[in-house]
Amino acid sequence: MPENITWPADISSYCFEVPYSDQSVLFSSASGVRLTDTEGRTYLDGLSGVFVTCFGYGAEPITSAVAKQVQTMAFHPPLHGTNPHALELAERLVRLAPDGIVAAKLVNGGSESVEAAIRLARLYHHEQGRQGKVKVLSHYHGYHGATFGSLSVTGRPDVARFGPGLPGVVHVWPPDCVEAFLGVPHERSGAAAAELIARTVEAEGPDSVAALVVEPVIHLRGMAVPRRTTCPPCGRSATGTT
Repeated sequence: MPENITWPADISSYCFEVPYSDQSVLFSSASGVRLTDTEGRTYLDGLSGVFVTCFGYGAEPITSAVAKQVQTMAFHPPLHGTNPHALELAERLVRLAPDGIVAAKLVNGGSESVEAAIRLARLYHHEQGRQGKVKVLSHYHGYHGATFGSLSVTGRPDVARFGPGLPGVVHVWPPDCVEAFLGVPHERSGAAAAELIARTVEAEGPDSVAALVVEPVIHLRGMAVPRRTTCPPCGRSATGTT
């Protein structure tokens, strides 16, 4: 980009994710793990964009593969079929996935994946004749996206400013909050959090809960890492299985 590119006098047509300030940066390029602005300053990207550039900027052979695919076919009508590369990717993902996961739904990002998961959970119960199982449990402070459904299951207090979210969402405390607020030792917080989920399911009605959405490492709580044994009992508490 030419060095004389600067902020336009009028930027009112652009909707910023965070309100514009004198700290806002006008980026011009990126390579590896560093970004460069229009004044030539470089920045170390310690967040991988927003967790989407984990292989770095301009990483080969990714960029060449993307360019080739865009030139060959940038999009296919999803209601009429798919393409060979999508089939190959799904097969590879299933091979890497834990036991029990036998299919992969390809989406554009995290928010859309959460939306799809909620829809699939509700659809599954509906097709099984359990139309009342529509509630979704998630943890306070867990982040799950910025679209309507994913924002609804996000447990941040400030999402209330957007008004009522998706009906049927119920929040429960995660393990690190059980430690901080109730003084439960770290080695017991996972079991305590699972018990809270079980009691919440009991209070809401087991026949009304469709799914549990979890962000295992809650970054809004300073990358709160639970014990490795936390997630399985939480899942069992939500589904009523052993």
